[in-house]
Amino acid sequence: MNLKMQIYELISRDEYLPLGASCIQEQLGLTEAKDFTLVMKALNELEDEYLIGHTSKGKYDLLKRLRRFVGKIDLKEAGFGFVITEELDKDIFIPKKMSLDALNRDLVLVELTSSLDEAEGRVIEVIKRNTEYMVGTLKQKGKEYIVYPENFKLGIIAKVKKEDLNGAKVNDKVKVYLTRYQSDGKCSGEIVSVIGKKTDPGIDITMLVEESALRNVFPQEVLDYANKVPQTINFKDYPHYRNLEDELIFTIDGDDARDFDDAVGIKVLDNGNYELGVYIADVTSYVKPNDLLDLEAQERLFSIYLPDRVIPMLPFALSNGICSLNPNEARLTLACVMEIDGKGDLVSCDIFEAIIKSKMRFTYSFVNKILDGEKSALEKTDYKLVESLEKMRKLAQILAKNRYERGSLDFETREAKIILDEQGNTKDVKVIERGISENIIEEFMIKANEAVTEAMEYQLLPFIYRVHEEPVMEKLEVFNNIARRLGYKLNLKKGEVHPRALQQILEDAKDELQGTIINNLLLRSMAKAKYHDTNLGHYGLASKHYTHFTSPIRRYPDLLVHRLIKDLYLKQKGLNNPQILSDYAKIISDVSKASSDKERQIERLERDTVDMKKCEYMKHYLDIPFKGIISSVTKWGFYVELENTVEGLVSKENMGINKYFFDEDLLCWHDKKYNKVYQIGDIVEVIAISSSKERREIDFIIKENSYGYKK
Repeated sequence: MNLKMQIYELISRDEYLPLGASCIQEQLGLTEAKDFTLVMKALNELEDEYLIGHTSKGKYDLLKRLRRFVGKIDLKEAGFGFVITEELDKDIFIPKKMSLDALNRDLVLVELTSSLDEAEGRVIEVIKRNTEYMVGTLKQKGKEYIVYPENFKLGIIAKVKKEDLNGAKVNDKVKVYLTRYQSDGKCSGEIVSVIGKKTDPGIDITMLVEESALRNVFPQEVLDYANKVPQTINFKDYPHYRNLEDELIFTIDGDDARDFDDAVGIKVLDNGNYELGVYIADVTSYVKPNDLLDLEAQERLFSIYLPDRVIPMLPFALSNGICSLNPNEARLTLACVMEIDGKGDLVSCDIFEAIIKSKMRFTYSFVNKILDGEKSALEKTDYKLVESLEKMRKLAQILAKNRYERGSLDFETREAKIILDEQGNTKDVKVIERGISENIIEEFMIKANEAVTEAMEYQLLPFIYRVHEEPVMEKLEVFNNIARRLGYKLNLKKGEVHPRALQQILEDAKDELQGTIINNLLLRSMAKAKYHDTNLGHYGLASKHYTHFTSPIRRYPDLLVHRLIKDLYLKQKGLNNPQILSDYAKIISDVSKASSDKERQIERLERDTVDMKKCEYMKHYLDIPFKGIISSVTKWGFYVELENTVEGLVSKENMGINKYFFDEDLLCWHDKKYNKVYQIGDIVEVIAISSSKERREIDFIIKENSYGYKK
């Protein structure tokens, strides 16, 4: 054990009391003068890693014993904020003027200034800036040039010297590198690029993308490398691939999809079982470990889907070209062919490399028409394809029933589709409708994900998992309290809940007005799914073995899954070499952590983009009444969700002429004089009075004579 770990082990002991450096040296039995220098070096390194800290008297202890914690700060517009830490089950409140010069989402070191129950503190160090760059609009005020941020939550401006404008003109949308931070928010910076003009189509989304700091432009060397990849297959180069070009295999994707990374085929065997083939684009044959394409993909980790664009993980030469399972073109795949019995159980699984040629590029909407028996769609489709689709429908229904019976949760959440005009402005907001074809592909992909995971686990091979841990009981109790007031009850016995109990609530609420609310509330009570190097199971799917295998064009974890399958499972490369297995374990651990973090970052961007475009849409519908449902209640008002998923706030001041008071225990707004109540699940009529794209906020007022549930 090296000296640093010896010191950390000493300080971590339960019986340890804070000691100075010389006493720590003595405790370790080190007596020479040079040892003190080594001890101090180790202590400094432990402090730099935020594992320990020291008191004003120079005595060292674990950070948590010193009441210090590391976390990201969430600053609010009013100036106060909260620090979210992994060590505590509650956020630390940071009063106004106690945040040092931290900006929103900076990684900070915070010290508690109150009891743990009150959880109030102050920022004592900014560890890592979340905001190195700022995007905004360049303005001129007298002789000063100032960039005002696109994101109002940043709460800062950036002063720019004339010589640092870098060609930018007043009113340009620009990107600024922050060179100096100040606690009053008046920072300094240098313009590094002009993003565009206010009138450019899609500039609002471009600004959000730039603000997110996610990679959105491929370096020229990466594009050049991708463009050299052959766009056709030389069969002589792949003698070990099974040739399935003549098999009835096809793709089913969204109407606007351009990259097709999964194809399916089905047969009914002589014994009555189904043979389901899931064929996934073989990206690993073109993206090799640590080549230019792989290093770029490791930075991106996922493709990003926004209302007006896709930011791909791989250059178009691969994502839309040679890797995409385009119709009537030979393509390399990693195949998972499963035999499934009449109950939906997996009988056997064959995983292999194959060359396929998709016979048809189906869209979800067209397949739904075929399966609904629409004559025009049937007349345009070969009968063999129709037969395959009918078999797929039957198998998907069997698989769905199998999943339901084991306790899988099906959340029927509503997702918005933003319809844009040619200038990138929002024309409409609609709810995405799902049909039988979407369910077919979902069931088949779940089954394939489970099958390959089980195959890898059976041979005890290193693997990357998609895990979903059991929900925290405290969150379920909060959900249960709200659900009970809506007429639904969850039996929580001995601090445990079986997925079937949650399943029953979802089923009971399915066709009710509050169904969407119950779905959303329960979903918020769940842990977030993530990537992990240990199999923790997937609670939501009630699955013991799960990964992401089916989208290597747009998800790096899937690409890594393919490498693991091909190297360790198919080729059995290095199974007797501990170093190779150790190297893979390190890669899996690093990719799991990075992918889970990046996934949250991308989710924020996608959510912010949709929220902004909804606000843009509602600007055209001010002063018009809408019917909606109360989706959440807070101490500053309640939120109402309209039928098209647009959500806005009814503040206390906008509830009407009655005097409402917030009841924190019952989570409702109550006018005791007239016995009127606003609570989650109530149907109300509201009018939009303001809609801000910049703040991504919509304000409603209650329409006169429109009240919530009356007690």
